[in-house]
Amino acid sequence: ELLNEIIKAKHLKLIAIAGTHGKTTTTAIMIWLPKGLGLPVSYSVGAKISFGEMGHYDENSEYFVYECDEYDHNFLAFHPYLSIITGID
Repeated sequence: ELLNEIIKAKHLKLIAIAGTHGKTTTTAIMIWLPKGLGLPVSYSVGAKISFGEMGHYDENSEYFVYECDEYDHNFLAFHPYLSIITGID
């Protein structure tokens, strides 16, 4: 819920990635794309990625990419601009 409040306060558009399998990989791809294009991006991912830290805030970013874990329904507090669901088991 705290992260959601920060996203709102900074007026970021949330790109939320959820699903049974592939969340981390899909989140990493969604971070890599804007970084590769030289666009500012803020993010939080659940594992170390080879091209950045597990989390980063860029004050010039318009988007916040987040690996939304569905465990214990904690992703229900978010209101994403874009949702990506990798799969459902």
